[in-house]
Amino acid sequence: MNIKLLLSKLLCIVTLLLIATPGVANTLTLTADLTITDVSELSTYSKVDLNGFHLNIDIVGDLGKKIEITGLTASDTVNQKVTIGADAEVELGFVDGNYPLGIHVYGEVLTSSIKFKDVNSHVNIYVAKDAILNNTGITEIFLPNVVIAGTFNNDGNFTTLAGNSIDLEIQDTGTLYIKGTTYFGQNSDITILGTLKIDEQLRIHKFSKIDFGSDCAQGILDVIDVILDVHNDPDVFEVLGCGTVNLGDCSEVGTSGVNAGRFCGDLPVELVYFKGYKDNANHVLIWETATEHNASHFEIQGSNNRTDWSTLGAVEAYGNSQVSIEYEYIQKSVTYTYYRLIQYDFDGQFEVFGSISIEKDVNNFNTRVYPNIAYTHDQFKLEVSGINSEIVVHVGLFDQKGNLVWKKNINVEAGDHNIVSTFRLDKSLIAGTYFLVSNNGTKKDMKRIVIK
Repeated sequence: MNIKLLLSKLLCIVTLLLIATPGVANTLTLTADLTITDVSELSTYSKVDLNGFHLNIDIVGDLGKKIEITGLTASDTVNQKVTIGADAEVELGFVDGNYPLGIHVYGEVLTSSIKFKDVNSHVNIYVAKDAILNNTGITEIFLPNVVIAGTFNNDGNFTTLAGNSIDLEIQDTGTLYIKGTTYFGQNSDITILGTLKIDEQLRIHKFSKIDFGSDCAQGILDVIDVILDVHNDPDVFEVLGCGTVNLGDCSEVGTSGVNAGRFCGDLPVELVYFKGYKDNANHVLIWETATEHNASHFEIQGSNNRTDWSTLGAVEAYGNSQVSIEYEYIQKSVTYTYYRLIQYDFDGQFEVFGSISIEKDVNNFNTRVYPNIAYTHDQFKLEVSGINSEIVVHVGLFDQKGNLVWKKNINVEAGDHNIVSTFRLDKSLIAGTYFLVSNNGTKKDMKRIVIK
């Protein structure tokens, strides 16, 4: 036998003996942090007692067996954790579920349920970008912190138990897909920059907040229906940002309809375009509405990085109209690169249009459409940048067979390089995947739209 290979195997055995102690049969009890790099190191164990330490399974490929995880009832919620490496595929089970635990997924993890009901069982879950956590059962967790940059699929119900909060952050690359009913307790803090899709009902208790972020092309909540358990007090539930909410049924949103408008109220304004041009040292912003309903005013904001926005001024809306109305705002002594428009109605609800840039991106033709997962009756927003001035932008929607099923032309005037427009599709379109193709002379861009 190769001497170096023999010494290597002996070293692995000695290391395990030093930092892990066999407890009951087939149980590996940690006495220090342990990294597993070879499947054979867990071949004789079916259970790992973390004992307050960190187990890092950093193998390449499938572990080939299920490992049951248990731990201390009271311990450090930071150190006691399981990490799955980027190249590992592991099936985990959780015994008792009355201990604090961190689950850090960089590869692929399969679980049958995640149930931690004890008051001390604070669970921290992190799913990295490109990583996958598949839970085939229910998730019941107490005061959890969950960050998702990859994919978390949950086949059963998802609840935070006993009215307790969840700190949930779905990053722009992340997706949380829950097939069952979802309950977020009071004081929950929910950030949706990626996608939260729920096949059943979502119930959110009072004093909670949903933040979709400032980028309107990000942040999607796709759910059958929502109940906001706010006891008829709209001030105890907060929705921030300008993401997209797709609801199958709006009738149960809020007790007695409180907050219903934020999720499923009709859009008060149908925007034809929002654009701008340079006039000496000033920037002139112009927009046109096709219809208005209950519209209060427009707020104009400026930014130099599309993240930090400053309010520049406001323009009073017409209010209610079925004819086209044009508006103008002049920003003097220009100090901003990007602009966006926020339309408010008389109930305090709002809609964000833009951003646009007057002097940037004039050569790079690009489009953004949002929402990109929606129903045919929803209003879509289309941002077009890098336009060839005075050349019409032709927009067409194609099915997967290449058939043109809808089209629209956006007229472009001298100096137009960036435009925001809204549109609605033919309600007769069947559910499926479509491709929105925009042409401007020799320039072309394509984006995917999913119709539900």
